[in-house]
Amino acid sequence: MQSSPSRFPLLLLFSGLTVGLLTACGSADSSAGGGGGTGGADARAGFLLTDPPADAPGIYEAVRQAAPGDPIVATGRIGGIKEPLSREFAGFVLTDERVAFCDETGDIGCPTPWDGCCEDPRKLAESRFFVFFFGEDGEPLTTNLQRELGLFANQRVLVQGELIGPTSDGPPMVRAEGLHILPEEG
Repeated sequence: MQSSPSRFPLLLLFSGLTVGLLTACGSADSSAGGGGGTGGADARAGFLLTDPPADAPGIYEAVRQAAPGDPIVATGRIGGIKEPLSREFAGFVLTDERVAFCDETGDIGCPTPWDGCCEDPRKLAESRFFVFFFGEDGEPLTTNLQRELGLFANQRVLVQGELIGPTSDGPPMVRAEGLHILPEEG
């Protein structure tokens, strides 16, 4: 496991997602994937956990209990910004389930309920985290996870990896090694 990704790719990753951190309820143009990507079958084989850890904490609590470089296993929902799934890299914004998304607060008119615009902005800001998969070379993978794994905004997932941040220019980041798609609650 490498302790930190190179700074240049981090700037690219953050620039692609931080624009969404600054926006709230917006058009329903959501997280529809697009752009290129590599490794569909490889992504499934390499990312998806066949035996996920049981009883993982929420991402907020897991990050509070860990230091940069520590292993981390946590759950959350893809969201917290208007477009939480990266179109260019294998990554997404994971938001702790302590955040109420608009579809849970009864705001059925919000076209992007997963962005958290119905929540207190400070609570939302401290409850979302960047999750990215990196290749053996330490560079971010260019797989589009929405297209290759069928991930979508507001989906519950479990991630396993290493805590990298927080950084001076963004929220904490998880170098993901594994992913498990959790069943919908109901």
